[in-house]
Amino acid sequence: MINKFLNHPVAISWGNTKESIITLGKSICDVMVEDGTVLMIGTGLAPAQYFDWPNLLSDIWGVNVTYLEVFDGYVNKWKGGKYPVIKGDVREIDKVISTKYDTILWLQGPEHVHKDDVKPILEQLYNLCNKGVLCTCPWGSYYDYQNEHTNGNMYENHIQKSLTVDDFSYLEGYEIFGCGVYNGGDGQIVIKKIKE
Repeated sequence: MINKFLNHPVAISWGNTKESIITLGKSICDVMVEDGTVLMIGTGLAPAQYFDWPNLLSDIWGVNVTYLEVFDGYVNKWKGGKYPVIKGDVREIDKVISTKYDTILWLQGPEHVHKDDVKPILEQLYNLCNKGVLCTCPWGSYYDYQNEHTNGNMYENHIQKSLTVDDFSYLEGYEIFGCGVYNGGDGQIVIKKIKE
């Protein structure tokens, strides 16, 4: 499946020969279920943010993708769109979602919450998945300039900055590693846990 991932037009547009994209692709392959269900945390504002991942995942694995989004502006923008959006805060996911999903993806997420919230959030996500949970965040300080309300959305603020793999060492049972270039635009930390 990694070849399908890397040869998909979306992955090509991201730079499918970059080590970070190859490594992320392999990790995504580990948590996906063919013809399964995927919950993605956060829609983003731009069409590429909303469409790229779900299009890639549905084209390769035939999955149904649903979003969880906290910001009203984004919920309203994508209401009635191709991929359903559930209004809710990932920190209180148990209050809005009771359905299990095969895979849960929180891509570029942990930097937007306090460190003390990460472990309980991941535990809730893991309890709601059948196969696995995968999240990513910037590795280093490349995106630390994002500290104002991007698009009027306070949830876009980076509360945690200059993150390293060691910052997540308290998470037991998770595979945690950096890929890409530390402090570079493609550097990211991957946090993953798969059910046996």
